[in-house]
Amino acid sequence: FLLPLLDAFQSCYDDRFRWYSGVYLLSWIILNINMPYYVMEIILAAVFTSYFMIQPYKYRWLNIVDTLLLVDLNMLAFLTSVDSSNSIHNETVIISYILVV
Repeated sequence: FLLPLLDAFQSCYDDRFRWYSGVYLLSWIILNINMPYYVMEIILAAVFTSYFMIQPYKYRWLNIVDTLLLVDLNMLAFLTSVDSSNSIHNETVIISYILVV
């Protein structure tokens, strides 16, 4: 019953790396826990580094697009980790909105 659903969910991955979709799911569950930003940055950097070394997708363009999205996510986590009392907070918020768009 679940096998066709899982095959459709994991079909974009190379056959050797079908387990990597679980890494994304686990990282999103962990990141939704309330934690300090520096811990979030460390987790995102670990996921990005493992992704960059493994490159789990079948097609090269999917690897490139996902790398760009993970870099954007890492930059957003870094920019929003700046304390709101800093004088550069307003510029950080503006840059964060630009990166999202």
